Amino acid sequence: MLNGDFETCNLSQFDGKEALTHELRIVSSPTRAGKCSVRIEINADEKDQGGNSWRAELTQQRAGSSNHERDRWFGFSSYFPKAYKPVEQDVIFQIHDKPSSCEQYRTPPLYLLVRGEQMHWITRWDAKKCSVGDTAQGSKWITSSVVERDRWIDWVVHVHWSYGPDGLVEIWRNGVKIANYRSPNDYNDEFEHYLKIGGYMWHGFRAPIFQRVSFLEPV
Repeated sequence: MLNGDFETCNLSQFDGKEALTHELRIVSSPTRAGKCSVRIEINADEKDQGGNSWRAELTQQRAGSSNHERDRWFGFSSYFPKAYKPVEQDVIFQIHDKPSSCEQYRTPPLYLLVRGEQMHWITRWDAKKCSVGDTAQGSKWITSSVVERDRWIDWVVHVHWSYGPDGLVEIWRNGVKIANYRSPNDYNDEFEHYLKIGGYMWHGFRAPIFQRVSFLEPV
């Protein structure tokens, strides 16, 4: 179980980050509850090391499917201030795969994409043991909803990982169930998934967002 609630008022609850020091800052306001949240800021002139994208992300190994568990629950809250500027592609939450030794890294099997004034939950899947490049047998935009400013948006996600027809993704936004997707949602990989949360953009630039995250035990 990961409880990344930032109540330590530092980033110690996560085991890695991909960001410049000033891009991930602990703040006391706004907070969803408790003392602290993390402020995520990405600037247009500060690309990542590859030079093709912008990112400021926290990572946690095995948080996506610990011990190859097929059922996982995730809960987190995000906050967009009035200064937030819509961009074309901004991923704020990912359950990322670790590709098998015969593959390369690719688009994750489940992620939350902010595009303009809309938020989209997207899944991808592939039953092949060795996929070529960033390819997938299929993908699905599960559900969409609007970006709201100056208020916390609470998310709860239940996943039954499978690259077969028994896959399941259930999503609640602010306590209201908005998705009940029953179909493939995973890759056929030998390694466990991990969490990435923060901001990742292929191109573009935005004002800061605030984000807070916690995880639930599988049931």
